[in-house]
Amino acid sequence: MEYTLSNGDVVEIRDRSTLTERLSRPVSIAQTRSVPVSQKLLSKGFNEADATTWGPMYDLSPDEWERLWAYKTAVIAAMVVKWPWPLDISEEGAGNVHPDVFEELASVCNLAFRGESFEIDPDPKVDTSASTD
Repeated sequence: MEYTLSNGDVVEIRDRSTLTERLSRPVSIAQTRSVPVSQKLLSKGFNEADATTWGPMYDLSPDEWERLWAYKTAVIAAMVVKWPWPLDISEEGAGNVHPDVFEELASVCNLAFRGESFEIDPDPKVDTSASTD
């Protein structure tokens, strides 16, 4: 399924029904490792949609940040079929896109991985130009 990012780039997202064990296993492992971190944030009132609740993010340890990042890169690598950038579709490639693109793509891929609709209204004010730095 195609999804237009808020910067106008179009990516193709895999339907959950087409996932293989090889694609889903790294995501499931990373998800298991990141759940305690997500629960910690939620228990402290974190809400990604409300910047006034982001304080608990700044109390995460480097290991906790790594766990969240590992899940996001794994889910992107598993769920993206095609993207417009000259990068391999892999965990390493996911880490080389612009941070705003990365976060938006991780959110969309997370929803797709869970089999949920990912019709997200992008914020047109956010600069999400892809980067290959």
